[in-house]
Amino acid sequence: MVRGILVAVPLSLHDLVLHHLLVEATAGVVGEDGRLEKRLSDAHGDRGAALARARRLGQSGPRDPFLFPARTSFLGSAAGVIVHSHWAKELIEQERPGLPIARVGLPAIDPGAVDRAAVRDRLGLSGDDVVLMHLGFMTPEKGLSEILAGVAAAIRTGVPVRLMLVGEGGSSEAVLAAAEKIGISDRVSTAGWLPADDFLCAPSAADLGVVLRTPSAGETSAAAVRFLACGTPVAVGGVKQFLEWPETAAPRITPGPSAAADLGRILAEAAALDDRWTIRRIAAVSALLRMNGGCGCH
Repeated sequence: MVRGILVAVPLSLHDLVLHHLLVEATAGVVGEDGRLEKRLSDAHGDRGAALARARRLGQSGPRDPFLFPARTSFLGSAAGVIVHSHWAKELIEQERPGLPIARVGLPAIDPGAVDRAAVRDRLGLSGDDVVLMHLGFMTPEKGLSEILAGVAAAIRTGVPVRLMLVGEGGSSEAVLAAAEKIGISDRVSTAGWLPADDFLCAPSAADLGVVLRTPSAGETSAAAVRFLACGTPVAVGGVKQFLEWPETAAPRITPGPSAAADLGRILAEAAALDDRWTIRRIAAVSALLRMNGGCGCH
């Protein structure tokens, strides 16, 4: 029997914030009281150590992981790193010069030939609606407040938009209550959690997908990739990794106060159904192929 051998393995980073993982690995674990402080200190110096001490006193904030991502504390024993974006690759290269890094695009399952009208019918969507779809778990970090405000703005300008929420999450009831409060509950539909086959084709029912992450952890959104695989343009937050995607297929939403106005403008463009939107649909699939090095769907 071989004992005591430490094997270095490649580390695959879907996002670049590992603070949550570090906390889960150390918080409340017997004998690990000082480990969080040491690891945060290694990654962020005295500020990281002070943050760990504050956490032991019950003082922590929701932005702590994004301000102190702690990723370098996990890279010391890694033989290499796999990331999904050029932005992530460049960032790791700066932090760990010489560490082998590979960029591998996030793949999507090919939905095959999809009857878009039939999918819309199964979801109870009218052919006259401009369908905006949010796909996946509903949590506060997904920018749902901005999405609701953008839908309300589009409705006020006469766009027949319907927001379709596909997925579940702890904030789903709060989202529906907020929609009722601002007077758009009749334009918001929920599908809940769909079976795998239906979930695969659901993005094809939308005229526009939307993926907002506030704040962003540098992740490549699987939901966004699913929209593109179905030939559906997806509005994304104009930050970091999303700026690599062709704007034709992934129109930008500027983070901050103008987000709702940006989304309303893009929805108005979708409602026009002119050549620009046809070009966006064509660009969606080709964008996925380019991002994944010519092989977009697996």
